[in-house]
Amino acid sequence: MAPRKSNTATGPRQNRKRLSSPERRVQIADAARQAFLGSGRDGVSTHQIAEAAGVNVALVYQHFRSSSELFDVSVLQTLEALLVARVAEIEEILRTKAGARDQLMTLHQSMLELVIEAGPMLGMALFTDQDSGRAFYRDRLEPIVLSFLDRSISALPGWSGYPASSAEVARMILGIDLTFALHANLGGADIDIPQVATELADFMLLGWLESGAPA
Repeated sequence: MAPRKSNTATGPRQNRKRLSSPERRVQIADAARQAFLGSGRDGVSTHQIAEAAGVNVALVYQHFRSSSELFDVSVLQTLEALLVARVAEIEEILRTKAGARDQLMTLHQSMLELVIEAGPMLGMALFTDQDSGRAFYRDRLEPIVLSFLDRSISALPGWSGYPASSAEVARMILGIDLTFALHANLGGADIDIPQVATELADFMLLGWLESGAPA
């Protein structure tokens, strides 16, 4: 007599975890972000994202109404959250530093680490499309990063004696650090971040001392 077959399901389906709707949305967004980072915003189709996420296209559209929304959630909102979190961390570190040199070194090192880490997403956010790049800079990057740098510079010991505005110096710092991020991410350079941060801080302090402001 042949043995009875078990009614228990076997195979991959048995161990497959059923995701909640929020978990599935995160899974699709994560897959989309990796696809966008690898091929650019215009080089990725919804079919490719669905395949990378292991779902069908219809399910992608259940969670995201358009490719624009998918790009905003997977890249722009992720980048914004990263910037907010890192800026908060840097502000906490700066509170532990005394003296303009230590604060400037810490500021440059932390900003270099941030923009190099965020470089690929920043590149897509700012340069994929001119209009959306301007909007991201105006509505997200400037209020988060430049405002933080402005506050940090104006709070430096003895800053009131420096001839330039803190807003101008904030833009200078962001521009310099973004240049190093491009060099690292696109040029493949191995940046010695602590050394570069020290040199940038000393360069700024040299101008500061020449202006007659206390260091």
